[in-house]
Amino acid sequence: MIFIRQYTSFCARRAAAIPTGRFFGSNLWRYIDYPIERAIPHVVRESVEAIRMWEPRCRLLKVTPTIDGEHLTLRVQWRAADGVINSTEVLWR
Repeated sequence: MIFIRQYTSFCARRAAAIPTGRFFGSNLWRYIDYPIERAIPHVVRESVEAIRMWEPRCRLLKVTPTIDGEHLTLRVQWRAADGVINSTEVLWR
């Protein structure tokens, strides 16, 4: 399960940022300069797409954005094969 948590966090990286995984990652970088309120729907969508594509071992349940000033944190809830619901928090910016 630790590996699933790590991969869920890695999905926030820019595609091609990992040398051994040229296409692994997401397009979140496109929204880094957007105002936070405008970026949220795009960031959630990109996160959902990346996790569904790159982490087939888990079932994505929900991605919840949290704003703290200019920082955006994504809380990802997912279910592993054993049925246990887990969550991972990823600081996006």
